[in-house]
Amino acid sequence: MNIFSYVKNAFVFTLLSDKKYIFLATFLIVILMLGYYYLFYYFGFGYLIFNNAFIYYILAVSIILSIFIGLSLTFTIYSISKRIKVTKSVIGSIISSILPSTLCCSSILPTIIFSIAGSYTAITLGGKIEAIFSLYNLVFSMISIFLSITSFILASKNIATCDLCKFEVKRK
Repeated sequence: MNIFSYVKNAFVFTLLSDKKYIFLATFLIVILMLGYYYLFYYFGFGYLIFNNAFIYYILAVSIILSIFIGLSLTFTIYSISKRIKVTKSVIGSIISSILPSTLCCSSILPTIIFSIAGSYTAITLGGKIEAIFSLYNLVFSMISIFLSITSFILASKNIATCDLCKFEVKRK
């Protein structure tokens, strides 16, 4: 099977077989899109690079990330509900696709530094490290998009190769 047949089968098994997964996917995509848009817009992700085209950049990245992560989460929830073995790579890729885009200019990085090294280190180094990350925001966004697509493909493959899913679709 190739990647496209995995994705097609995953859509057939989840979204087309049960309407609650359509609503779940839509809800997750909208919530994630609003969250990413808020995060990117109010923390100025990419403003140094794109200036006037900044709004188009954050809209594009927000839409792409929210669609792939929302569908990955929907497919993973479907897998868990059908008691399909969810591999560690699916869960790891979902988490790793969310993390790079939230490192810069948010409170996540100082919190991690604080929990590891203490408050003095977080206060003195937090801003410097975030400034370095903000310079490479485009790279982090592209890594995040790549990882979210990988997560989507792994979650699709997990469902598409499930014999139980094929049996339930044929039975309906």
